[in-house]
Amino acid sequence: MGMGKLIAAVLTGVFLSWGIVMNTNAEAAERGHFAMGNISADPLDATDEEMFEDILVMAPGEVAVERIFSEGQASPDGFWYDQSWDEWVMIMTGGAVLELKDPEKEVKMGPGDWVYLPANCVHRVKSTEKKTLWLAIHVGERE
Repeated sequence: MGMGKLIAAVLTGVFLSWGIVMNTNAEAAERGHFAMGNISADPLDATDEEMFEDILVMAPGEVAVERIFSEGQASPDGFWYDQSWDEWVMIMTGGAVLELKDPEKEVKMGPGDWVYLPANCVHRVKSTEKKTLWLAIHVGERE
């Protein structure tokens, strides 16, 4: 992935966090239609499991923006994410603790905190608070 795509993805996240442009209809944006929304509106029911929703997909397989709702969930014991794409995540509300495998590190996150997880950065979600809202930007083909 080129630096230009990464910068565009991060700037998109900044603009989205400011509420400048949002999309609750990822399919409309994929077709090149104008779309907008509110990242905090209509929270998904994450009582049983984390809920994921694409809110903007730009050039499928290259950049996707997603919102995630957590209600105290964590990665299962022994489970680690090892993704083949880059990911930038920010906590909008609530909080979470991430664990990184290499370097071995625990990252406590609250509103406004973000992390960049390059491809193959092995990580897991150790814990989340109730009513945690994440904004995630994925760069590269998601599996």
